[in-house]
Amino acid sequence: MERTQPKFLNDTFKRLFDRNINFKFTKLLEGVNHLKDLTQYIILDYKLNRDAHGSYRLVKEFDAVIKLFLAHFGEYKMNEKEQKALVEMASKFKTDPTVAKIRFEGQSQNNSTDLKQDSNDDSENKPETKEVEPEEFNKIFDEMKNEFQEHRIENAYELREKLLKRVETLSPDNQNKNLFTTKLKENERLIQEIENWYKEVQKILSEMNNEEGYVEDTGIKGYVSKYKALPDGRCILKMEGPLKMPLFNILTLMYEADGFGQWIPFCSAGKMIKPLYRASHVYWMKYGLPPPLTNRECHCFGYGSDRFERNGSILLISRSIDDDPEFLKYHDIQIPKESKLVKMQIEVATEFVPLNKDEMIMRQITTVNPNVKNAPPFVMTWISRKIGQHMFETLIKKAKNLKGTIWEKEIQKNPEFYDWLDQKVNKFLNAHELI
Repeated sequence: MERTQPKFLNDTFKRLFDRNINFKFTKLLEGVNHLKDLTQYIILDYKLNRDAHGSYRLVKEFDAVIKLFLAHFGEYKMNEKEQKALVEMASKFKTDPTVAKIRFEGQSQNNSTDLKQDSNDDSENKPETKEVEPEEFNKIFDEMKNEFQEHRIENAYELREKLLKRVETLSPDNQNKNLFTTKLKENERLIQEIENWYKEVQKILSEMNNEEGYVEDTGIKGYVSKYKALPDGRCILKMEGPLKMPLFNILTLMYEADGFGQWIPFCSAGKMIKPLYRASHVYWMKYGLPPPLTNRECHCFGYGSDRFERNGSILLISRSIDDDPEFLKYHDIQIPKESKLVKMQIEVATEFVPLNKDEMIMRQITTVNPNVKNAPPFVMTWISRKIGQHMFETLIKKAKNLKGTIWEKEIQKNPEFYDWLDQKVNKFLNAHELI
């Protein structure tokens, strides 16, 4: 009896394939990211369902997409059978088969040349051939600032690099160079903030895909869980699996610090200290650890990275800032110098890939240093399971329905932010027919 492919994987592949066709593969890097995501889902499917037949079927479809990319960039010549299979696959996933057929049928030399020209038509990589006018400079700057305010961090960083490159290539005697340099200097902190956030996002994404040194924990049902204990006392925990709940709801729970004590393991209290940007803030958390350990605390900075346009995900990042005096000084954050609680360091990043309005794939990586010296490995294993089992069971329960909860009250108190968040989420879901 043939086992059916899990619905969330079918939906994911359809969405990735549709988007690749619609975008016409104008960015190779973006396409590679989609393929990497799909690889993760194939691996995840096998680990969660042990469904070798279904995974093999998806691998064959994945192989077809790889050939599609190679053919687009003139590195692979598709034969007639492969072209036919591609068109059939496009039809299967309700993608316009004409697009695939026209784009790849025949693989003539002219078509191949056109495709290469399309893929190389990137004005950002071309050397400057004209002086930058103030109007153009201001336009790029405003776009960069807007992308940052919308929390599209990678877009903002690319515009930042474009802006700096344009100014750098200006001749020394250009009358506008001093004007542009002055404006960049006046916005130095914004320029630096964009770079810092971008590098942090890339570092986290890299670690999410790093498998070296991790031990798999099979004790958490329904999720792939791994942990790694480091010599300096830190523990890194990875969790991955499907969630059934509205994306808006879970983002709300993760934004409202005052409610952290209701669903985060060991957290007995949370408090918002200061909002910074539109979807970022500084907050405080208190952790009640089991005896003989004493209670811990940490002050954290959290923000979101909108990656919907890049790989259909949203990434939430939070890190402790107690040992970051530069950050505290710039944002005027006052932390009590004396406290009875032991400081702990924590960094959490969670990626959500919505499959429809009520289902998503979640990947999370948590690095914790509870400042417990010489903790034996079994303690880290226990912490790993405790966090995994408790957090996601509680999170799912709390996020399914916000009516009558403290989170509904917070939404009502902050309509501007939550209207913005709701529009962002629904715009993506509607654009990719995931409603």
